[in-house]
Amino acid sequence: MSKSTRGTTLLQSITTSSEHECMASLVGLSGGVLGRRVEIKGCLTIGRADDCDMVLTESGVSRRHARIVMVGGAHVIFDCDSRNGLFVDGQRVQSVELRDGAQIAIGECVLKYTRMNTIERVHHDSLASMSMLDALTGLANRRQVLATLVKELRGVGRGAASVSVIALDIDHFKRINDTYGHPGGDACLREIAARMTAAIRPGDTPGRVGGEEFLIVLPQTALYDALNVAARLRTVIRSTPVRFPPDEIEVRASFGVADLSEISVSGCGRDPDGVANELVAHADRLLYRAKTEGRDRIVA
Repeated sequence: MSKSTRGTTLLQSITTSSEHECMASLVGLSGGVLGRRVEIKGCLTIGRADDCDMVLTESGVSRRHARIVMVGGAHVIFDCDSRNGLFVDGQRVQSVELRDGAQIAIGECVLKYTRMNTIERVHHDSLASMSMLDALTGLANRRQVLATLVKELRGVGRGAASVSVIALDIDHFKRINDTYGHPGGDACLREIAARMTAAIRPGDTPGRVGGEEFLIVLPQTALYDALNVAARLRTVIRSTPVRFPPDEIEVRASFGVADLSEISVSGCGRDPDGVANELVAHADRLLYRAKTEGRDRIVA
């Protein structure tokens, strides 16, 4: 058998195998689950409750809003006596068989029911992952870190502890770029991101939100504990120069630290998106104070 024939046979084998491995999934088309894919294995429950298979934190979602089960070889979605109803392709339903491509509206969230083979699933998951990450540092991008903050604020509305944020900006970053070029600046950003990831706690979410600016979401964290995290970050950033052969680059950073107690809302009575914007804006104001007061410091 020639090499070309073997290659064609292998490709046909992979394609056939992939087609036989089609699996049903729900894909988020809006809200905090935008781009997220959840495979349907047996019964799948959807709702606000933490023990649901697909947790939706958008407003209008009941604790157990809907469930999907296999009936006679087809997936059927049922409304679990939700307060605001279940809609499939624009129609309110109590139960309906799902067709490939069906759009499911639950509260303010829209999901798509789809069947994908292995190649399609890998492709989708790769694109979804890339859309949530900053390409240079590997941290969450601005959209993803803000979505995480909104999710945590919804948790506060359900009785969870406070949420804090740390705004961090590398001092004199333009000078670093002017002295060492953009490759030197990029090296600093990657190294600071790596040190940040190693220094924060499990469950904290760091993200790059601007050129040299980062935001860290600290769930279930009051201001005192957030200040301890910021102090640890300041130490690990300034302790060792960033290696950029043949040079070593001294890096310093300024910090603004804020929690919900410092703004005029509790996080429960207002739209979480608005609360998130106000909390981040307050942290940015504190960061600006750190800059104007001399840099390389923490202001809360």
